Amino acid sequence: SKAKGYQGPMKRWGFSGGGSDKRGHRQSHRAHGSMGQRGTKKVFKGKKAHGHMGPDPRCVNAQVFRIEAARNLIFLKGPLPGYKGAVVKISDARGVTALKNNHIKLPYPTFVPVPEVEYPVTIQAPPPEKDPFLFPEQPLYQPGE
Repeated sequence: SKAKGYQGPMKRWGFSGGGSDKRGHRQSHRAHGSMGQRGTKKVFKGKKAHGHMGPDPRCVNAQVFRIEAARNLIFLKGPLPGYKGAVVKISDARGVTALKNNHIKLPYPTFVPVPEVEYPVTIQAPPPEKDPFLFPEQPLYQPGE
């Protein structure tokens, strides 16, 4: 995500803000309101309030469809956060699969080449069997399937 600096709670979290001066509200149009309970005498960690709004690490499910080892390139398919030419950190898949295999401790890096094996210079993902957008006259499903 792009850096936006120090922002208030309305822009940062989408708070609706206070009412109009004509309705009895004074100087609280863009304020967040209450910060919490009265008796605790502290603000809990993670409270939605004003603060820095900016380049947070984002997790997207981009797909690797081609690897060129000779040029040291990895081709990704899908959306990526940030500007063009920005640095992207690539890691193993997370989510349901990672939680299911949480007991397996993978070594990093997860691929260690064997010296005796000859590896291809370019690895290409196989193309899909049928692209539904290439044939708009055919329905995506057949009746009776």
